Amino acid sequence: QRMSEHKVRCGVLFVSSFDMNKDYNGLRESLSGINAGFLPFFNTFELSGKFSLNDVKNAYEGHEETFLGIGEYAFYVGPLVGTSFAADPWPAIYEYAAEKNLFLMLHPTQQQASEISTMLTKYPNTKLILHGYELLSNPTLLQNLLRTHKNLYWTYDLATMFDGYLYRVQNATQFISWYDANKQQYLTSTRSKLIPLLEAAPDRVMWGTDVVTTWHGEPEVYNRLMEFSRELVASLPTEHQDNYAYANALRTFGSTGIKFEKEE
Repeated sequence: QRMSEHKVRCGVLFVSSFDMNKDYNGLRESLSGINAGFLPFFNTFELSGKFSLNDVKNAYEGHEETFLGIGEYAFYVGPLVGTSFAADPWPAIYEYAAEKNLFLMLHPTQQQASEISTMLTKYPNTKLILHGYELLSNPTLLQNLLRTHKNLYWTYDLATMFDGYLYRVQNATQFISWYDANKQQYLTSTRSKLIPLLEAAPDRVMWGTDVVTTWHGEPEVYNRLMEFSRELVASLPTEHQDNYAYANALRTFGSTGIKFEKEE
């Protein structure tokens, strides 16, 4: 509903499931009749917290018409904390993503930063999307990666712009208070970080929100997210405005998303 109100026509939707075959019909039902397009990505873990290429295959195969990517897998939380970006099962998943023409979306931390270039070089046909404010602590790392690796994409989303404050606060009231006090500061700092990335890869840096909790969708919160986004885009050099706001995403994904019709 919020997306429709603000003319956000499409969004990546992360679907997490221990058993996609069991959960798939529920996914379709929950999205049926919604007036917005979605680009579903999936992640899957075993109940033990581990996962393998077979888990990825079991989640994807049979549902190929729905999923455009694998992920998001986050290295800052849960079973992937402290693990390697390059260790098993990742090499096999990189190869599988390339074979099936799926995007792979990951959220690394500084601990995995040194491995990113290695994996992008080793798997040049894998389309890797990264996001997360942790990588921005090194101001040139991401710029250099984007210039060097044409199979790398970056979503500079609101969670990243706000240094994670979309998750650090607990409710809408706390966020609104924080946002109203810090908006101008973050507009300035975000713009200064974003422009070098757009210059490094003008066609592979994309806007996003990364909303996940119920209160992120409350009107007073979502209105502020869109206000911030529009003011940020308007402040960019003209040649980057449309590309960052929507055109790069449309070119990258080649779709405005899927819609599930309500069954009669």
